[in-house]
Amino acid sequence: MTDDTQKFIDDIVQKTLEFLGFPAARVTTQSHLPNVWHSDIEVPEGAGAVIGERGQGLLALEHMLRRMLSKNIGNTIRFSIDINGYRAENARLLRGRARAAADEAKQHGVTVRFEPMTAFERRIIHLELAARGDIVTESNGEGLNRHVVVRPHP
Repeated sequence: MTDDTQKFIDDIVQKTLEFLGFPAARVTTQSHLPNVWHSDIEVPEGAGAVIGERGQGLLALEHMLRRMLSKNIGNTIRFSIDINGYRAENARLLRGRARAAADEAKQHGVTVRFEPMTAFERRIIHLELAARGDIVTESNGEGLNRHVVVRPHP
């Protein structure tokens, strides 16, 4: 991790948040792998306006920042954000729901369908249940209607 890259990312994220009307936001950027960066953002007031309904604002901000950083750093950068721990908490809840769905599918021999969700959310469920040999997960649907299905292993 280079200090220059970290400082550059922090600066871009901070200035973008200031432009969006969140001057008090605090940004902490880290990298644990080459060209893989993550910024944790703390927004003291009005975080819901940035996160948006079901995290759509967070995804849009992340996409915009990723494009800006790719243009300045290079297309090889992988970048993600979390705002006030929203993603971390959402992932924790999704893992719990995934385990419960797998237990229900196995115990009752039924197929459990989740509501449509983002690719990030679907991946959390698939990864959480990947080691279980008694169930199968798959993503079905297209576009905004794509969702995870959990069913007993045949």
